[in-house]
Amino acid sequence: MYPVIDMTAGEKERKTIEAFLASPVHRLEIVIGKILTATVAILVTAALTLASVTFSIRSENFSRTPEMKAMMQTIPLDGQNLALIALTLLPLAILAASMMIAIALFARSFKEGQSYLTPLAFIVIFPALMGGLPGMELSLLTALVPILNASQLIRGILLGEWTVPVFAMTLAANVVY
Repeated sequence: MYPVIDMTAGEKERKTIEAFLASPVHRLEIVIGKILTATVAILVTAALTLASVTFSIRSENFSRTPEMKAMMQTIPLDGQNLALIALTLLPLAILAASMMIAIALFARSFKEGQSYLTPLAFIVIFPALMGGLPGMELSLLTALVPILNASQLIRGILLGEWTVPVFAMTLAANVVY
């Protein structure tokens, strides 16, 4: 969120956005560059979080009891599943970056950008949490709902309960969004 605010409202505050707009680069190229920068920041954050969770689960200190250790070993965090999770997050990261930039462009200051984007963070939390609720299953219909679909798909990948058609539908829907 903060790099996006800095690339939009922060540049307005510092009066550096005029230099971009006066450069011989097309405005579309500037926007795509900002979206790619925000996407990379999102993906790096997601990768670090995923690496941290993987390390923690595999750590000897995390599992104090044999039952807990046995349960943690059942979570399939192998290379294939991590790659599927990363592929699931890629279009979602682009969507998030685009939405944040579109909203933050309306802000005139960094503080105003924070106040515009904070509600978006809360709006995203609800479908993400709903995807992890027991009894919620990923179907071709729920694969069309952004954020909820990725949350359910990641849960399905970790539980080994996903299918190729639902994965493809989720990926296709998030690419379209």
